[in-house]
Amino acid sequence: RIAMLTGFIGLGNMGRPVARNLIRLGYTVKLFDLYQPSVDKAMEAGNTGVPVKDVREMADCDLVFTCLPMPDDVKNMMMGDGLYGVMKKGAVHIDLSTIGASATRELEQDAGRHGLHFIQCTQGKSPAHAERAEQTLYVGGEKEVVDRLWDEIFMRIAQPVRVVSAEAASAIKLISNMMSGVICLAIAESIRLGEAAGMDARDVVELCRSTGCNSFHLETNGPFMAAKDFHTRFAVDLERKDMRLACEMARDKGLDLVISEKVLAIFNLAHEEGIGQEDVTAIYKMVGRDPG
Repeated sequence: RIAMLTGFIGLGNMGRPVARNLIRLGYTVKLFDLYQPSVDKAMEAGNTGVPVKDVREMADCDLVFTCLPMPDDVKNMMMGDGLYGVMKKGAVHIDLSTIGASATRELEQDAGRHGLHFIQCTQGKSPAHAERAEQTLYVGGEKEVVDRLWDEIFMRIAQPVRVVSAEAASAIKLISNMMSGVICLAIAESIRLGEAAGMDARDVVELCRSTGCNSFHLETNGPFMAAKDFHTRFAVDLERKDMRLACEMARDKGLDLVISEKVLAIFNLAHEEGIGQEDVTAIYKMVGRDPG
């Protein structure tokens, strides 16, 4: 194993499992999150986690990971008066966030101006998959840097897939999450229709799983939706953010995504109705609501 001092900023549902896996692999990982219990949970993975109070303590790191909720969170953390200005030359910023193509371009360009490397690595699947290093990881960036880290890092923390660029890594995640939002609403409407026909919601899910409409979301989110279990695993507001970024990207490319725009409007209404912090399966509550 190559000795690389690592920093990790953002220890939420998807970031913390990756940080834990780096600690399990024996890397010294400097950890930063505004929520101390998240840092504590990451530290439980081994004895090589080092909590820091200021991200500038990561200036000497060879690698710095970020996994933050919003594009501006990542940009404010790294650009301007952020970490790029103090990181050592040749260090690598690996962003795991879902931030959109334009933010990815800005980060990649600004990192380059500071003599740094930028790799976009968007994650697929769930926190449970990430904990087991079984999540898909779309990896895009400078080929030489990706090659250098492929076996040592990416193959050990996920199931990585190479894409042609950092921007492509961001785009495919938005495309995937846009599709997920459409599918989740379709599942909700299907369950509601089955219930209207006198069926138990659990039977609707189970019977549909045996047909050609089966999917990861039907298998994963369908049972939660049928049980009306809206405990947060992936929040409505996060799905709303990803759909918004995807639709913005489409508009920038001159595309009119009629269905996705309609679904985004329903997620916007869900936010306005106060269920943004509930699980994405709570979109069930919005079936039949017209966003106008």
